[in-house]
Amino acid sequence: MSVALGSGASVLVPTSQRQAAVRAAWAEQQRAAGKSLWSTPAVFTFSQFAEKRLLEQWAGANQPDALLPMGAEWALLRELRGSGSVAEARALLAAVRLLHEWRIPRSSSALSGSPEGDRLLDALALLDTQSRKLGRKPLRAWLGELTPANELHCAGLQGLAPLAQETARPTADRIEPDHECELSFRPASRTLQAMRQLAVTPPTRP
Repeated sequence: MSVALGSGASVLVPTSQRQAAVRAAWAEQQRAAGKSLWSTPAVFTFSQFAEKRLLEQWAGANQPDALLPMGAEWALLRELRGSGSVAEARALLAAVRLLHEWRIPRSSSALSGSPEGDRLLDALALLDTQSRKLGRKPLRAWLGELTPANELHCAGLQGLAPLAQETARPTADRIEPDHECELSFRPASRTLQAMRQLAVTPPTRP
């Protein structure tokens, strides 16, 4: 991974924790080399990479930004009929994303029959309606439009949800399995060793 970062390639990691660990390990390597200034390595979570790539594609084709931000979805769910707390809106948005990311059926027959399922169906209908009205779609709805990026390496792809894996594989130049994605940095301290451990520990799936 250090070779990829050193060449300016982008590296895709499954979690924000691993992203922070890789960046910290890279910074320590730069300090060990006697540097006082260096560029932040291009390490991204899947959502960060996908959004960045979409915006690049649209800009390159002189197309308008058609992304519906997650914050806008959350605001819409706050307006859902009979909406409760902020926590409920967040929980509904998390459930909506989970349905898409893990390919869970979203039909009425699959979700109805309980107060929670009916509430989730209402949330899905509201988001779909508002998306059409605004002419914008959330990130998950644009993933099929992603084109390959230059020099993209994926580390620990197994930790991603199925939708993210299916999207990332065709765009990546190199995919490193969990047991091979250790940073090839020489440990300079116990802190770096701990960061390296964190960087390669696969996340626990829900």
